[in-house]
Amino acid sequence: QTQTRQDKMAEKKKVSMVMLLFYLVMWYVLNVQYNLYNKKILNAFPFPASASLVQLGAGVFYVLPQWILGLGGRKLPSTIPISLLLTVAICHGAGHFATVISLGAGSVAFANVVKAAEPLFSVLMGIIFAGSFPSTGEGVSL
Repeated sequence: QTQTRQDKMAEKKKVSMVMLLFYLVMWYVLNVQYNLYNKKILNAFPFPASASLVQLGAGVFYVLPQWILGLGGRKLPSTIPISLLLTVAICHGAGHFATVISLGAGSVAFANVVKAAEPLFSVLMGIIFAGSFPSTGEGVSL
């Protein structure tokens, strides 16, 4: 049978929604596991600032060679000004740092509250650094 273009689009949209749901569930599950793992680390090594810096440093040593060597099709972003890239990296690092500090300061539930504020933090940074205001829908969803 031949499918109409609309049928193909509808089928593709269904698959996309299933994949979106899968990715959201996996993000949540892995995020919880990450928080529990970090809490275990901080129970054994109660220095959240050091733990955070080691994690961020490991990420740099993991990603930088991939960018430099172009492994997996990853290349250093050439169209993005390095100052903008550094601004995003610093803000991401600050968010990670705050998450690990919150895990060291209290329970995993407290860290989840801090992490839940990350979208709001991202929007505020976008307004401050890029002058980019969220749409009405984005603002209401926050």
